[in-house]
This record gives sequence, C-alpha cells and structure tokens, in this order.
Amino acid sequence: MVLSVHTEGPYIKRAFEAGAAGYLSKDSAREELINAIKAISAGQRYLSASIAQQLAISLDGDSDGQPKQLTPREFEIMRMLSSGKTVSEVSRELFLSVKTVSTHRTRILQKLNLKTNVELAYYAMKNKLLDE
Repeated sequence: MVLSVHTEGPYIKRAFEAGAAGYLSKDSAREELINAIKAISAGQRYLSASIAQQLAISLDGDSDGQPKQLTPREFEIMRMLSSGKTVSEVSRELFLSVKTVSTHRTRILQKLNLKTNVELAYYAMKNKLLDE
C-alpha cells in the first residue's frame, strides 16, 4: 500500500504498475487507512474516493474520448519544461539529444492538444502536476 502526498493520476498509475495494492493520501483519516488495510488483506485493491476523483480528473479525455496518456519519459519531460527549463537544459540533465527532447515535446503538446510551453506550464499547474 502506498501512502503519499501525491494524488495525481500519473503517480497513482505508476504505483499500481509497480505492484501496489492500494493508494491513499497522507492526509487520509485513520478509519480509511483501516478500511484499506482490511480490503488489501482480503485480496482487493483499494483507492480512496478522493484519489479516485483526482484520477478521473487526470484522465479527462480529448474530443475523441480517449484519455490523455503520456509515457513516463514524456511526463518527466513535461514536468521539466513546465518548470521553466529549456529543451537544451532538459537534454543535458537527462543525457538525451536536443532532437530527442524536442520530439518528446512535440508529442506531449499533440497529446494534450496544446501549442506552446506556456500552455503546457498552465496545464501542469492547473492539474497539480508540478512539485511545489
């Protein structure tokens, strides 16, 4: 079971992909923690209602009804660009070519139906995807 301050969809998805059976926010009530432990010990998965709501928000679909899914690498690059780093800075930090980071940036913008880094930063802040 994961107890985290992060309640955004990408964190939750990664936790379950890594084998977590439950996911709660650190500010969950004691009773909810007990319910989660009981559910998990009975072989079920557990996701609190508040986190399920956050997950649903993060999966808000495009016009074609498909969820906005970024790969883990795209998510990492999106967060770096949204925090004000340039493509060159991201490429140096991740040991990738500028062209590779630029390609990831283009795909991120396409998937999120955005056009600029400013729109990307706004999207990331609005959806609470940046560390504070």
